[in-house]
Amino acid sequence: MSRSPRDTRRLYPDPVGRQEPYGPLRVYWLEVDGLTPARRDYEKYDQKPRVLAALTILDMTLGQDSTGRSSKLETFVHRGVRLWEIKAPERGSRIFRLLAYRESDWDLFVAFAKEKRSQQIPAQWKDTAASRVKAAQDEGGPL
Repeated sequence: MSRSPRDTRRLYPDPVGRQEPYGPLRVYWLEVDGLTPARRDYEKYDQKPRVLAALTILDMTLGQDSTGRSSKLETFVHRGVRLWEIKAPERGSRIFRLLAYRESDWDLFVAFAKEKRSQQIPAQWKDTAASRVKAAQDEGGPL
């Protein structure tokens, strides 16, 4: 399956704002069946400044320490898929999270984006992200 170019699916570095990243982080929307469902979810919320701030902090951290140790990033395995939780700064009781898949280096593909009111990630979110990653991988080729 032919995917749209990565540059058209880029979340970070911000394609509209800053062009020169501090470090190695590249974040794209995961494409499944020609769609980017996480992008659609993300655009429902007013979180762009918080998400870009979290990604910038993470990118600067990765530029200094390539292990990915950051308070803005955690990893876990769900249904055989390693997912990365990107944490945007909290806004009151609302917490925005991105769930992504790491393909290589620090190329992350966002499979799920949503706001919640607790620190725990609901199982349904994990299921959705893992199934989207598996579907994209089943399509073949690089993400």
